Amino acid sequence: MQRKTVHSKSGKNRGMANAVLLPALLLVACLGLLWGCAPDGVETAAQPQRLTVELDLRGETLPSLDALISQQGLTRLDLRGHEISEETFLALSEGLPSCEILWSVPLGGALYDCTLKSLTCDSLTEKDIGLLAYFPSLTMLDARGSQCYEALSAFATLHPECEVLWTVPVCGQAVDNTDAWLDLGAREDIDVEKLTAQLACLPSLTDVNLVGSALTNREKAALHIAYPDIRFYWTVDFPEAQYRSTDERLDFTVVNFEGIEDLATVVQCFMNPAWVDVSTHGFESSEMEQLCAQFPDTRFVWVVRVGKYALRTDAKVFYGRSSGGDRLLRDEDIEPLRYCTELEALNLSRQALTDLSPLSGLVNLRVLVISQNDIADLSPISGLKNLVYLEAYRNKIADLRPLADLPALLDLNLSYNEISDASPILGNAQLERLWLSRNALAEDDVQQEKLRLALPSAELEFAATNMNLGWANHDRYFAVKTIWSTNQMQALSAEEEAEAQQRVSP
Repeated sequence: MQRKTVHSKSGKNRGMANAVLLPALLLVACLGLLWGCAPDGVETAAQPQRLTVELDLRGETLPSLDALISQQGLTRLDLRGHEISEETFLALSEGLPSCEILWSVPLGGALYDCTLKSLTCDSLTEKDIGLLAYFPSLTMLDARGSQCYEALSAFATLHPECEVLWTVPVCGQAVDNTDAWLDLGAREDIDVEKLTAQLACLPSLTDVNLVGSALTNREKAALHIAYPDIRFYWTVDFPEAQYRSTDERLDFTVVNFEGIEDLATVVQCFMNPAWVDVSTHGFESSEMEQLCAQFPDTRFVWVVRVGKYALRTDAKVFYGRSSGGDRLLRDEDIEPLRYCTELEALNLSRQALTDLSPLSGLVNLRVLVISQNDIADLSPISGLKNLVYLEAYRNKIADLRPLADLPALLDLNLSYNEISDASPILGNAQLERLWLSRNALAEDDVQQEKLRLALPSAELEFAATNMNLGWANHDRYFAVKTIWSTNQMQALSAEEEAEAQQRVSP
């Protein structure tokens, strides 16, 4: 049996050894009743014994438990070096509640001084971990070689003031709990279930190399789900292409999937899949919507149908050219536009629309043309703060309140509507062009004067009837026209053009 002896410090022990310990004191008196003898000149039979305050029994024969407990005057009892069970210690603590008890704690088949600050033991058991509570000054525990990994990990979490070391055998490697990198590359003998359990006992791990391992995509996905904060390195292989787990832009247009669940499993194999193109696979929007909810930080690209048009969800520009009759876009046809959140320019003029609700989330829109429809309610576009250019002439619009807080709006054409009150847009001082021809307020001199006073820098038009005579005679109109003809976003001002040129310049 191992015996450890160190100097101790003072403090009260109340069962859990949570005291501050004093230097060991010498035995100041012997208790005659305990050993069956007394100091010279002291009568043991007739006279009561004087109680000892401090008692050091290191190297001495221990009296019975009852005899020790009978000494209620004790303030400190040193039993270090003796083999004492936890049960005996607890009984003494309960029997001597005001006494500090120093003892040797049994751990891994050896005895350890309860005053130790640093402790090394390679054979701790889960039960032993509970006994560590009796080391109140412990700041370092080296348990490397012990196999109670989960218990050690839990102890380390509960006691951040104590440095705890242990090792976990992983595929034949001894991995320290302080290691941040684990290399398991090209291993074909990996038991994924066992590895999943082992990683839980290695809290410092940040990177695990599994390149060349024989793991399936489902096993890789399960590991990443279990440990989302660990960066796993592996490859995701298809007959058509190979990808690295650290790839952020994933073009999956050339590979095959068994279905949406197979796609979800594969995406889970990547550490930070920011952009995923599956535009060639024909997945339904309802399926992709669920996938987007599962991976909220990933931008998925697929193809939606907008009437007769096939549109990628990452499109920047869409021009729904009017075909007349049954080919006109109707409210249900534009519903899929809500998935096209990268749109910057949208032309839905000369259709059969009444509801703009699918546009409410298109916050990147800068150009919107919805002229010649049957639209009365503009509230769905009230949150499009980046909108610069809006054509909405020849509709049924009367309420301008949805346009009151569009700080980027410069060009606004609301001719041929039912507007009689322009007061909601009087605060849009940034407006540069405002056309309100053929509205009720076009004959209201008071309203017009209010607009002139509120928007002194804006070009106001109340009378023109021919769009080509004035509205079309402007640089931004030509820029917008170029957008529709090229299907490419254009700069809407000289400043934007200069910035764009600067970005492409070497």
